[in-house]
Amino acid sequence: MYYDLEFEKEFIKYQEKEQQEEVKKFKEKTSNYYILGYIYKLEQENKQLKEKQHEFIDYLEEEIKRLEENNIYQPLQRMALETHKHNLLKYKEIIGSGK
Repeated sequence: MYYDLEFEKEFIKYQEKEQQEEVKKFKEKTSNYYILGYIYKLEQENKQLKEKQHEFIDYLEEEIKRLEENNIYQPLQRMALETHKHNLLKYKEIIGSGK
């Protein structure tokens, strides 16, 4: 039987190249999973922040409604009402709330 050393060397090079490509694909896939996981985490944090922003808007709207429903004769209460209104408008402007 004839043993071809050159063929074996070429075959080993081919296997090494294939293995390097598989390692590269694995690293890319792993990296992509990491990136997707990080994106998901950021989306969840963003969702929570939006919920908190809307809770704050709801709080300000309820305080404004409560103050408007009461007959406000006290200067500090009138000032609080106007401050809440101003803060609500500014906060909506900043976050771009369609609420």
